[in-house]
Amino acid sequence: MGIKKRLFPKRRSEGDERAFVITELKRQIRDLKLDNKSLMKSAEDSRRYAKISLKRGERERARNYLAQYKKFQSEMDTNNKTVTNFQYFIRIIRKGDKLTKRKEVAELAKKVLQRLASQAPPEVIATDIEEAKEYAFMIEEAAETTAMDMEVDYNIEVTDEELDMLETEAKLEGFGEMPEVPGEEEPLLLPEEDFEDVIAKPKEEVQDEIKRLREELDLEE
Repeated sequence: MGIKKRLFPKRRSEGDERAFVITELKRQIRDLKLDNKSLMKSAEDSRRYAKISLKRGERERARNYLAQYKKFQSEMDTNNKTVTNFQYFIRIIRKGDKLTKRKEVAELAKKVLQRLASQAPPEVIATDIEEAKEYAFMIEEAAETTAMDMEVDYNIEVTDEELDMLETEAKLEGFGEMPEVPGEEEPLLLPEEDFEDVIAKPKEEVQDEIKRLREELDLEE
């Protein structure tokens, strides 16, 4: 098989082609180095023969041997330059192969990043965050509505005057006797039905009951 058929076979992939070219370049480099060894031996022999001819006084023969020596040296230099070029080609092919792979990886990364960017564009993310904040605010607002405010939820108004009156009664109870503590039969909180009855009473009735309680306390004293 000729070198042309080996270099350009049919149905060879790019990767296989690059590998084949590198193999052929290495083969040529090996052949050139072997050729240089033979040329070096021939050059050394020609130079030795030139010396022998000069010792014999055969200058013309020595001139021919010396010319052969220089010719072999020139061929060796040519081979060395070719080896250098082929080694350079191998390095460049390998570098190009790496660049090709990097390009393929870069294209794949671009496709992945493009798909991810289309799935999560900045404006969509910003909208989702804002909507999530709104839902969080709704939940917090709903939690706040479960906390009962007596004055608001049951339409009961407690004035500062009423609070002052109750504070005075508490201070009066502190002088002379211990404050009454509810027993076990007397719950601290009104039953729900009694509490609802109190809530249903008008404001005037509540104030009247407070006034009556104050009068009873004054009589007891």
